[in-house]
Amino acid sequence: MEISLHQASVRNDPEQLNRLLHKDFHEIGRSGAFYSKADTVESLPRQRSRVDILARNFKLTVISKDACLLVYEASQSSRDGAPRQYARRSSIWKLEAGIWQMLFHQGTPTRPFDPD
Repeated sequence: MEISLHQASVRNDPEQLNRLLHKDFHEIGRSGAFYSKADTVESLPRQRSRVDILARNFKLTVISKDACLLVYEASQSSRDGAPRQYARRSSIWKLEAGIWQMLFHQGTPTRPFDPD
């Protein structure tokens, strides 16, 4: 589910975003900016430059029977040749009414790493 959110077909589809993001979703972006679910569902489909995201080194921690924390490294580059950005990402996923949804996401800038 996390990686599906990296795909343009999902990022550009408000219906899929609404299904994957919890009603109380919020994000602290790599820049430090705060985003609500409404901000995310509105802004992602309108992004002009498309990005390629490489994610690796996933670590999943079960918090409870209905919540888990996912931490991983990601690099992101625009297809127009913009410099690559690197971050350690974390997401909290919550199981509600039988559906896993992202409740929280954060990106923290890191030093560049070699893609595997």
